[in-house]
Amino acid sequence: MTTKLYENWISKIHECGFNNEQACGLAMILAWNLTSQNKDSNSYDPDIYWKFIDKSDFDSISKNSFIIEDFINFVPLLKLAGEILRTPMPVNRLDGENQVAELLNLDWQNDLKDADENDEIRNLLFWRHKFDLLWCQKIGESLRHEIRNPVHAFVLVDYLTQGFGKFDPEGYSRILHSISSRPSPFVGVFSSRYFVIERNGLQGYEPFQIALTGFIANLDPKLGEQLWNLQRILFYKQPGGIPFNLDKQFLPLPEFIEFSLPLIADFIDGNRNSFLNTGKLIASEYLYRSSEFQPFDQFFDLLEERYGFSDNLNTKEIATSLIINVVSFYTTCCIKIRNITNKISILPTLRMLDDVGLLWARELPLNQNLRDEAVLCFDVMLSWRFGASWALFIETDHGFFQRAYVGDASSYSDVESLFSEICIAYSPVKCVVAFWTHRQHGVEAVKEEVVFLNLSKDEIPFVEVFEGLSDVKLGRSIGEYIGLSDDSKITSSYFQKLQNIFNDQFSFEKINKKQDELIQLFPPSINWNFVNRLNLLIENDESVTYIDTESAIHDDFKTSLYLLIDYKNVQKTSEGLEFLSTKLLCEYDCKNKTRRFVSIKMYELSMGSGCCVHDSGLLSAPASEVPSKGNVGYMAWEIACNLNPSMKSI
Repeated sequence: MTTKLYENWISKIHECGFNNEQACGLAMILAWNLTSQNKDSNSYDPDIYWKFIDKSDFDSISKNSFIIEDFINFVPLLKLAGEILRTPMPVNRLDGENQVAELLNLDWQNDLKDADENDEIRNLLFWRHKFDLLWCQKIGESLRHEIRNPVHAFVLVDYLTQGFGKFDPEGYSRILHSISSRPSPFVGVFSSRYFVIERNGLQGYEPFQIALTGFIANLDPKLGEQLWNLQRILFYKQPGGIPFNLDKQFLPLPEFIEFSLPLIADFIDGNRNSFLNTGKLIASEYLYRSSEFQPFDQFFDLLEERYGFSDNLNTKEIATSLIINVVSFYTTCCIKIRNITNKISILPTLRMLDDVGLLWARELPLNQNLRDEAVLCFDVMLSWRFGASWALFIETDHGFFQRAYVGDASSYSDVESLFSEICIAYSPVKCVVAFWTHRQHGVEAVKEEVVFLNLSKDEIPFVEVFEGLSDVKLGRSIGEYIGLSDDSKITSSYFQKLQNIFNDQFSFEKINKKQDELIQLFPPSINWNFVNRLNLLIENDESVTYIDTESAIHDDFKTSLYLLIDYKNVQKTSEGLEFLSTKLLCEYDCKNKTRRFVSIKMYELSMGSGCCVHDSGLLSAPASEVPSKGNVGYMAWEIACNLNPSMKSI
């Protein structure tokens, strides 16, 4: 009878798609790891073995379960591992009686004297993610049916160790070292004492942790099995594990993507139903930011941010090529699954501003009232989240729109508190709260609905209701307009706190405090666009220029920050488009006394609000000398450089 810890570990293995034969192999590797020497003390803790199985049970199994054939049957399996892993095997080894040991001799060593052994080792070692599981499978299949279970396999290690210690201790030790020193992430994780005893996760095993943690934890275990099978289909023929696409593993990244992407897309599209409920648990950084931000741009950004290599990485190392391609495989899976129902492309001007999907921006081509804006945007927001869905749309007296969205497992009370704090921070003139709900209609079944609660100063709140649609292929969306609701329970039950504070007047200190809290909770500050936090730089007859010191970013002797120019009269672009304010992102070189314009955006309304009528994108213009003292350009450079910590060392 095993202990609870061992039972949980075995259960975890089976949940992750490993069959009983593979679990036997993992149990044996775990047992070897538990009795291996500790790197720090060169010894092992004998008590750790009994965390997994009761000692009396262990002794009983060891005494009554094994016969000499179990040892004999295992010898070729150990030799197979040594041969595949190219384990060095000296010919002058001795057995337990100081006689020449020959039990685990590996004939292949004599055949490779004239070959490039390093290339051969690379070719074999780096498809270990295949070898480990196949070898574990063979272990299980070699066991007699009476002992073909992980408990007996765990105990069998002690029996085998005694036998090999008598006939070929050095050969046995060398092969075990090859098996345990460079295990694949899959096998390494599930046979690690550190994982089983000290932690409940797969941190540190990238890129495989993306699949295992992101797709398996607390989910239908079939998902992990499906992804593992997809990797096997991609890399080698099934069933049987016979190498099929082995050469594809080592292709340069662009060629590997070209080969693998159609297979991944077909597989995930074909199993769309299986992935719908799991897509929400993949990190939000895998979501498309906007229709302008192409998936492959985001893909390469993710590879560089998460794993440190760019799209132009060129390597002839087989090992590196394989690792890169496996990373790209799981990254592509993440993006594809996370965006199964994403409808951002149908509203190109809507994009996310942060990694959690709370803040959104939209540059409207035309003026649009807040209610219509809320309906359009919330429909897209619904498409990429599952479970609870709440959105806040506010309009300030500057004409600025802010959009906030909270989804998944968020509680109503938390959402109400957050939305209330946002309203205090902005002091809006209008506000719309959108949410997905279920309501009972008489004796009929419960209906899914999308509710829009409309609030404005000095007006009675009113509620509009739309049909809520859920589709396996399309995800969630807003359906037909039902109309104004006369159900007073909605206005009395939802967002009362928000309604009560909406018409209140708050001091500058309280507003500023709420803004501080929101910026600290969800940086950066520029995305919030709190115009009252801008510092006045200069005012003349034509405009007022502000500097945003809170947006300052320092890189050695360079400082980048935003300027906002608010014009007193309407301006026009070269195309004739009218605007009233401009945002400039400037980079100041404090040491060389130069400045460079990084981007320029022109807005239809004052204080950087309303429609963006012109966006320069990232400019490639060279730096120029800072204007003379007294000029607004010099004043901005001086303030930026006074903020730069590197300048204090001069």
